Amino acid sequence: MRPSSRIRRCVQKPSIRHVIFHLATVAFAALMLSGCAPSSGNLNANPRNLSFGNVGIGSKSHQTLTLTNADSTPYTLTKVSSSGGGFYFKSPTLPLTLSMGQSVSFAMTFQPTGVGDVSGSLSITSTKTETPTYQVNSASIPAAPVTTTQSATILMTGAGVPLTPSISTEPAGETVAAGQAATFSVEATGEAPLSYQWRKNGTAISGATLASYMIPAAASSESGSQFTVVVSNSAGSVTSNAATLTVDGSSPGRLSASASTLNFNSVNVGSGSTLGLTFSNSGSSNIAVSSLTISGAGYTASGMSAGLILAPGQSAMLNVSFTPAAPGSATGTINVASNASNSTATIILSGKGVQQTAHSAILAWPASSAPTVTGYNVYRATVSGGYRAPMNTSPIPASAPQFEDATVESGHTYYYVFTVLDSSNGQSPYSNEVSGTIPTP
Repeated sequence: MRPSSRIRRCVQKPSIRHVIFHLATVAFAALMLSGCAPSSGNLNANPRNLSFGNVGIGSKSHQTLTLTNADSTPYTLTKVSSSGGGFYFKSPTLPLTLSMGQSVSFAMTFQPTGVGDVSGSLSITSTKTETPTYQVNSASIPAAPVTTTQSATILMTGAGVPLTPSISTEPAGETVAAGQAATFSVEATGEAPLSYQWRKNGTAISGATLASYMIPAAASSESGSQFTVVVSNSAGSVTSNAATLTVDGSSPGRLSASASTLNFNSVNVGSGSTLGLTFSNSGSSNIAVSSLTISGAGYTASGMSAGLILAPGQSAMLNVSFTPAAPGSATGTINVASNASNSTATIILSGKGVQQTAHSAILAWPASSAPTVTGYNVYRATVSGGYRAPMNTSPIPASAPQFEDATVESGHTYYYVFTVLDSSNGQSPYSNEVSGTIPTP
């Protein structure tokens, strides 16, 4: 305690002869007094852990690990090492010092040597040197530099999988009642991406390209069917064992159509006509539509498609259109396949394309002898008295009291009137109304 007492006297009454003793004592006092401890620092890793996922045997997966100094004190990387089979890294030459905000990247690689999950770690050792200061009275006195060593661990995971596909869980057989859904699924490993193709009794099923396949409503007729799936990637393929579908119970009822034939009669070439057709489930279980096809030149359909399920008593509308491209009779059919008792519903289509005949309506009236008449306006309507604006874009000359309407359509009735215009831009009331029906065709 004597040195501390002498320090206080030197601070209170400083003199030249005490300077050397004072400085020597400060060094001793610094060890006894509390000062600024070294900061904990912040060396950030991105990502914090590395997951390489599934990697085919003989293949490699690469990732990048970045270390960033987020502290105000420089860090020096002194050692980097990895553990775990198949994990490798490439780093810059060490030791390497990172100032505040600086980063360094490591190229990380996972190359599995066998099938199965693998774990490992990347250990990073770094040091930083700080010079703490101590407060003695009002003076900040630097102490000897302090070097600390820190270690960071980055966890690494990955899995080695066969390069060619391998089925780990085979599809299982399904037993369902008629009209219920049945689902088959498979689990497979292999280098990504994996693709799937389900088959029914050896024939590929259109659109069944996922790891699972669902039949929306199984039919009794499908009982005993064999379902397999082919799993493939760029290296090869493998076919699963067959899974059997077993259906118990009665089949769904009949799929009823509102009409067995649709007749479009005569339709102008280049025009179109649409008729509606309703399909209903008259049974006690779901009906699943498996396909809908339409044939015949100029015929199209919309509103129903494969995959549609009709519950008992439910209906769906199919819109059928006929757009002839040439004159002449045209026939066609609609076939709706389902798991109903009538597995295919067929609708007969008929129509006739006719060449549209050009028609026009010509209006004429006596010329006015009044010297103030400058022209005429013509009005047309599809109902009596329903006139809005003149048909002519400019006044019809007073010397030519007639007008040809070339925009009429076959089978329609039109109503016409005209008005007289004078030199002061005045317009007379409507004339007497005339009407006419355009012939067909």
